[in-house]
Amino acid sequence: MTPATAYKPSSGQSPSNQKNRRIFISGCNTLLGYCLVEELRNDHIEADETANQFVGTLDPRCPNDPPPENVKRVVSFSQKHNFSHCLLDSDVIVYHVSAADPAELRFAISRI
Repeated sequence: MTPATAYKPSSGQSPSNQKNRRIFISGCNTLLGYCLVEELRNDHIEADETANQFVGTLDPRCPNDPPPENVKRVVSFSQKHNFSHCLLDSDVIVYHVSAADPAELRFAISRI
């Protein structure tokens, strides 16, 4: 198993070819988060109404690093109600298991 848990499409298409997915990325302001957003974004190929939407949390170890500009919403784990809704509304949830906050990861797993 790789350190990051990622979406494996059943249709045989790569995730960047999937249409209109809401993708949650924990720690979206990290190098891994930036790479995932760049790899999974499809707004440069598809019309805006079918573009993937990115949401996620910020890694507190990178306080000076903003999220990628394609991330439409940043949620805080401390606001559990909003955090839960954001997770449950997402089609794809990505956590870097070895780098994620253990409390956030446990909470996310218990909600999905």
